[in-house]
Amino acid sequence: MLTQREKLMLKDALQHEKICIAKYGGYARGLQDQELAQMFDSLQKQEEKHAQTISSLLGEPMAGGQSQAGAQSKMEVGQIGAGAGQMGMAQAGRGQADVMHPGMSQAGMGRTGTAASQQAITGLSDQQTLEDMLMTEKYVADNYNMTVLESASPQVRQAFQHIQKEEQQHAEQIFNAMDERGWYNPQ
Repeated sequence: MLTQREKLMLKDALQHEKICIAKYGGYARGLQDQELAQMFDSLQKQEEKHAQTISSLLGEPMAGGQSQAGAQSKMEVGQIGAGAGQMGMAQAGRGQADVMHPGMSQAGMGRTGTAASQQAITGLSDQQTLEDMLMTEKYVADNYNMTVLESASPQVRQAFQHIQKEEQQHAEQIFNAMDERGWYNPQ
């Protein structure tokens, strides 16, 4: 049986996963670098698995084989850059229509657009997008550290430890991609 504290931590973690799912999905469609876009698609799928694990621990039903987080995570791509993580209520999940902004043509959307259209969509360059997701992953991994230490249930603790390790791996992938492109210079 979960403690009240564990239930709250699980609900917070699920919300963080929903945000990660939405951000990876929204950003993946706007990245100019196809390798980065594929990496973000892969990371989004891993975040969906995290959300499924957390939903399962909470005893929440899955929607159509997909976690509730995956089914409900929606954001307006343009709001990512405008608020560095603010969540909106437009279509941004995988397989959904691109978000159109006033004055933007369909040709300027998605991964085939120019760097200028990428910035028009999110307000961020590929480099800034990776910086945002690295900051997000650092925050999420740090939060999981706290939840691991505060979990009374071995099952919850082990799940959080597993997810935390994967979040750290996500951050490492992003860091490596930035380092390869000269966008992160550890001193």
